[in-house]
Amino acid sequence: MARLSPAPPPRNGAIVEIGSYKGKSTVMLAKVAAHYRLGPVIAIDPHNFNNPELLDQRTKPDASSFDEFMRNIREAGVADQVEPYRAYSTDVAQTWNSSIRFLWIDGDHTYTGAKADFDGFARHLLPFGIVALHEVTASKLAVRGSNLWLRASSLS
Repeated sequence: MARLSPAPPPRNGAIVEIGSYKGKSTVMLAKVAAHYRLGPVIAIDPHNFNNPELLDQRTKPDASSFDEFMRNIREAGVADQVEPYRAYSTDVAQTWNSSIRFLWIDGDHTYTGAKADFDGFARHLLPFGIVALHEVTASKLAVRGSNLWLRASSLS
């Protein structure tokens, strides 16, 4: 019978968050990163309510969550631990060239969007790097999200 043995996550590499929105997850990631001296959190989000789930919050064509995001990370005392990229993850992925220890995918919650995020950054994951997907068990993602998770698991 095969036995799974946990491996420690890599000590080096970036912590990458795709989908920062107003910064709740960013704050928690940054607090952990600061406590353990893991380096900054790379927070990628266009902050333009482009996700279908957020369209009702787009009150005008140039509406943005960026100011609220920045205010929240400043008030939480982690602004110096966060490197915001105000861009689409697919655009950032095209020029990304750093190793990743932890990839948090919480942007576009559709399978297509989550897969694009994964595909754009997976090649940069270090051995035993961690991929976490928000709402992977939501009804639309249950089977497809599990397949994406299995694919991520096979990388290391």
